[in-house]
Amino acid sequence: MSPTISILSLLVLTVATCAWGVEIHVSTSGDDSAPGTADKPLKSLAAAQAKMRAAIAAGLDGPASVILHAGTWRLSQPLAFGPEDGSDRQTVTWRAAEQATVVLSGGVDVPWSVADAGQRGENADWHSVLPAGIDEPEVVRIGESLAEPSRYPAGGKFENKAYLGVNKAINQGGKPSPNGPVGKSIQGGWRLEVGGDLSALPAQTPMRLAVKKIWSMARLRATVDAAAKQVLLDDALISGDHMNMLGGAKDFRCWFEAHPSFERRPGQWAYDPATRTVIYRPKPGETPAGSPLVVGALNRLVVIHGTSAKPVQGLRLSGLTFRDAAGQLPSGGIDDLQACRTHRDFSGGMTDPADPSDVRSLPVAVVATFARDVAITGCTFTDLGGHGLSISTGCSKVLMQGNTFARIGAVPLLIGTCSQPPTSPLVSEVTAERNRISQGGLHHGGAPGIWVGLTVASRISRNHVHDMPYTGISLGWSWQPKTTGAKDNRIDANLIEKVMEFLTDGGAIYCLGDQPGGQITGNLIRDLPKVVLSGHGFDRNGIYLDEGSQGWTVTGNLVIRVPLCGLYLHKPGDHPLNRIEGNSFILWNGQLGRIFPPYGKGDLLVKAGDFPKRVAFGDNLALEPALVGPAEEALLKQVGP
Repeated sequence: MSPTISILSLLVLTVATCAWGVEIHVSTSGDDSAPGTADKPLKSLAAAQAKMRAAIAAGLDGPASVILHAGTWRLSQPLAFGPEDGSDRQTVTWRAAEQATVVLSGGVDVPWSVADAGQRGENADWHSVLPAGIDEPEVVRIGESLAEPSRYPAGGKFENKAYLGVNKAINQGGKPSPNGPVGKSIQGGWRLEVGGDLSALPAQTPMRLAVKKIWSMARLRATVDAAAKQVLLDDALISGDHMNMLGGAKDFRCWFEAHPSFERRPGQWAYDPATRTVIYRPKPGETPAGSPLVVGALNRLVVIHGTSAKPVQGLRLSGLTFRDAAGQLPSGGIDDLQACRTHRDFSGGMTDPADPSDVRSLPVAVVATFARDVAITGCTFTDLGGHGLSISTGCSKVLMQGNTFARIGAVPLLIGTCSQPPTSPLVSEVTAERNRISQGGLHHGGAPGIWVGLTVASRISRNHVHDMPYTGISLGWSWQPKTTGAKDNRIDANLIEKVMEFLTDGGAIYCLGDQPGGQITGNLIRDLPKVVLSGHGFDRNGIYLDEGSQGWTVTGNLVIRVPLCGLYLHKPGDHPLNRIEGNSFILWNGQLGRIFPPYGKGDLLVKAGDFPKRVAFGDNLALEPALVGPAEEALLKQVGP
């Protein structure tokens, strides 16, 4: 026996072996010199990973598990899984022990100091000085609740008075950007002409600015010129042309965030960069001892990263909670084009590690690339500043089942890429089923609940998506009917409700581009808001087949209590033909839902946008209003988790 094999064999013998194969236990109260058994667990994730890698290298005879006992692991760097952490013969599972709450956190605990001198009662603020390495917080958690940044004008997200109107965007001295579409992006020189009182804002002081557009948002850094009623945007900003800054800023609204001079309501925080201090106005009944402060510090919590030649295989993550990822805002901010995607050139490892050329995005808490036969089940993603989970370049046969996503700064769940990766096939055979997804887009309001780019044979099934600022499920990433390679994707039996709560020109299910073999079947869509904070004419739709959408079969869906359009087709393709059959659309007022454009029955040549397209359309709108309740009750038994 060689010395290498001998050492590996000895390592494997130190862990528990049972009918279920290898088990390695780890606990926050353990000891890395321990054998890793249930009664003598290891302490660190690194030690458990090293021992599991040795067991895999020695050859597994059965499934292997790293079992995490109850506790919170504070990560100073991402937990990285590579090809050596999986197996093409056996499953390798990292899971929570039975009935245990296991948290992988990117946050740091920061102690409170005394309240402001001279303040008493409910107006007494708490202070906390951030440690080095956190330049500006995004995730500020007080106990078990996320705190909101203070804002100017004062108020809450859905209060009309808490906004400044943007009259128009102008550019003075900007230059065409090499990082965006040719001739359609300008870097630097941007100013917003703003209505409302700017005199109370500090002059020549960089502040965080949020701009609510139509179907997307911008979060930037800016200064004010109160006399000119202008907001001067950071020179690093790049804007696209279509309904963004170059589009004229019609019906945009904006507000400033988190400056210490702003009025703070209970539950709101501010940040003073000069002293690196978080300032928090407590809610009634909160105490510093009972409401500890956790600030997100690490952007990425877990990276699953193989290669095209050696993918990560057989890995399972089960029952774990991923929390407190920072979601750091880039230095110049982000001007979101759609679905929290931008042409800004980010730094700091924020893009897909397997495909840096892909359209730029925000930090992702958990990302998988070149992974095959991987499953993420029963996990919780919460209190994350950027995106939640991304299944990206080179992935295939991935299952996400029974997970919970809540309180996410951007998109909770992303699947696929924006373009064909240069050296690998499209993401394929990804299944997202029975997940619960809510309260995404807390910082970046253009977030869908589930975003699916270009994929093959992926299935989005029996999920419950609700309380989202923009679309529920978005699928596709092409605004024309040309072949992208995407095909055979399914959206079926989902429960989607209370979405489109903040932005417009979207839908509970929103699609783009060529999708041969695509199916949208048996979904229940209900209760989209009647009014949102925008005067724009675009609206909130049940099912929205946007530019280039073709090849879809849309059947058996129930869309009820939507403001205007049960189905909206905008410049769809017709090869292959879209088939819209056997659906029911009911408006808030009980009337039959509107189809736009207003198709009749049959296979018709219609005018949709700028060019004629065909659609097979029949047997829709058949449900009488009196039958809505029974139909809703019956379908509820078949959709969602």
